[in-house]
Amino acid sequence: MPYVDEIENMYFGDNVGTDINPHGTCGILASSMMLTYYDRFINNNFLPKNLELVKHYDDTLHEELINNYQVGATLGGSFPSDDAQLLNLYIGQNGYIRNGGYQANSSLISTQGLIQSIIEGRPGLIYTVFNEKYEKHTMLAYGYKLENGIGKFKIHTGWHDRDLNTIYCQREGSGDICDHTNGPWIDSGLLLIGGSTWLEKYEQHNHDFSEWMGVSDIGDRPLMKCKICDLLTEDDYPNNMQYSIMMDYDTTTSGKINYSGDVDWFKIDAPYKGGYTVRTVGKNMGNGTMYLNLYSEKGNLIHSWQGGDTNKYLVLEKGVYYLRVASSLVTADYTVEIGKSEEDQVGDTLADATELKFDTLVEEKINYSGDADWFKIDAPYKGGYTVRTVGKNMGNGTMYLNLYSEKGNLIHSWQGGDTNKYLVLEKGVYYLRVASSLVTADYTVEIGKSEEDQVGDTLVDATELKFDTLVEAKINYSGDADWFKIDVPYKGGYTVRTVGKNMGNGTMYLNLYSEKGNLIYYWQGGDTNKYLVLEKGVYYLRVASSLVTVNYTVEIRKEEDVK
Repeated sequence: MPYVDEIENMYFGDNVGTDINPHGTCGILASSMMLTYYDRFINNNFLPKNLELVKHYDDTLHEELINNYQVGATLGGSFPSDDAQLLNLYIGQNGYIRNGGYQANSSLISTQGLIQSIIEGRPGLIYTVFNEKYEKHTMLAYGYKLENGIGKFKIHTGWHDRDLNTIYCQREGSGDICDHTNGPWIDSGLLLIGGSTWLEKYEQHNHDFSEWMGVSDIGDRPLMKCKICDLLTEDDYPNNMQYSIMMDYDTTTSGKINYSGDVDWFKIDAPYKGGYTVRTVGKNMGNGTMYLNLYSEKGNLIHSWQGGDTNKYLVLEKGVYYLRVASSLVTADYTVEIGKSEEDQVGDTLADATELKFDTLVEEKINYSGDADWFKIDAPYKGGYTVRTVGKNMGNGTMYLNLYSEKGNLIHSWQGGDTNKYLVLEKGVYYLRVASSLVTADYTVEIGKSEEDQVGDTLVDATELKFDTLVEAKINYSGDADWFKIDVPYKGGYTVRTVGKNMGNGTMYLNLYSEKGNLIYYWQGGDTNKYLVLEKGVYYLRVASSLVTVNYTVEIRKEEDVK
């Protein structure tokens, strides 16, 4: 450890202020000298090269600290705690190699820590913040002795060719010639010390830089404090989920694991349910591994993965998430990026299903693995409905379709690359679910409906068939049957004629029922001409076909009375 005179001659020199503090405030000057000493004698000369000019102690060092280490404190007229924070940030900064075992401490009034630091060969700062006569000043103390029971500090005032006695007398305004015999050794009582900042040893430990100290105004970079001691470090990203930095989508972010145990936290705001991809690339990792964890807004672990480079696909609900990045290496440079799928334009559940209008081609997309699109179908009447889907660039992929009742009960299921499903539906609300075997798939979907049936579909709602009147009707869908009501005025012979149009090999099926629903006659054919002897009363004629749809005519004639 050097002697006091060596410190003075080697580091303060003759160029430290040739006028009253021309290079900046006293706090800047004193702290610069103290940090220079720290780097030269404690930190084994690891001061940045551009800051190693021995005889030019202006504000360069503090400008470096303010601009690069993001210290929020104003150093002009410094307060003890401000400088202590600055010193601890500088000492704890991982951008330079630091010799562990020292930290800065500060105190108002008390000087015992400062005295001990000087005795052990480490200079400190003295503040006259409570000295109304001298106003506020920061000086470097680099020597201490007891003389006739009076404690004296050897100080550097920040001015060349002036000492504190001279300035003090001038500030008193007495005009007297001041006593210079004390030289730079100043009675502690004369200083009326308001506070001090000093370097002290701490018990060796691995720093846990996880205590949040805030975000600087310059660069929005977090200041982290060791939970065990007072050292600070400028981290690129916070070590605490609570203060995570928001990630921008589709933007590559450069990060760094700065020390053993360092972790970086990022905040992700998922704007909608969808597929999200987190990509990390470790630089010069060798055999090192990146460890990534994703947490919910409440801090519950959702996903974990690892690798030198990672490309993780995640399906996330709308909400806030937190990404924790760590490494098996002591330090590791990396990049991280998050991308998102397109926003789903179709509801993801039965409850928020999107209306599917009839005879309208809808272009949609399965946006992510596990995505399903839900459509609401309002069937206006009982009839035949056709659902068509066409998958684009499906390859060997498959579309999966399910139809549910209004109450959520599964009614039909089918699948294929392209599908064309014919459905017979009652009037009511239905839900169509579309999914795919592929992670993403573009497709079109369309629903068509048969004509509305103009004839009753059951005995109860049968349509009246008048005598000697040709009726044009249609079997509208597979399984459709038309019911007609016949009111026979008297016992006699009656002829029922049907003509199917464009029947081909199709067949018409006809059944005649009593008023009570009992089957009386049945017959079939392409065209039919059935003679019946009927009692007076009400009858029901049911007309069906082997074809899915068929147009036909039906007519009933009275032939003669039967006595």
